[in-house]
Amino acid sequence: MKLEPGVFRVQKKDYSTPYGSKRSRPNSNTVHILRVIQGKGRLVCYLDHELVERSTEEVEEYEILSKFEGDPKIGRCRITLSFYDSVGIKYEWSVSDLWQLKNILMELSWLRKPFGYIPKRKIK
Repeated sequence: MKLEPGVFRVQKKDYSTPYGSKRSRPNSNTVHILRVIQGKGRLVCYLDHELVERSTEEVEEYEILSKFEGDPKIGRCRITLSFYDSVGIKYEWSVSDLWQLKNILMELSWLRKPFGYIPKRKIK
């Protein structure tokens, strides 16, 4: 895969079993964002929100679907807050912006510590 600095839509390549397989087995049909940055004399890659650097060889299993021209245009954002209680019941709350998420964490003090939220001002 020929990479250059930029932001790309990528997807894992399909892996077909040769020699008479009835059908190919796609590894994943999930689309990811690949960020390629010029590092110290080499290209450095980041998948989605990861902060771990990957070399260009590590992303060879992905195929480029398209390159973003400029910054990606984002719409219909959702942030999902997911947690389990002490009994093991899963809860998922969705919010559409950081203001709502901050208000949830400010109101429900028992969620602050598990999510590592430290308010900037003193809470009464």
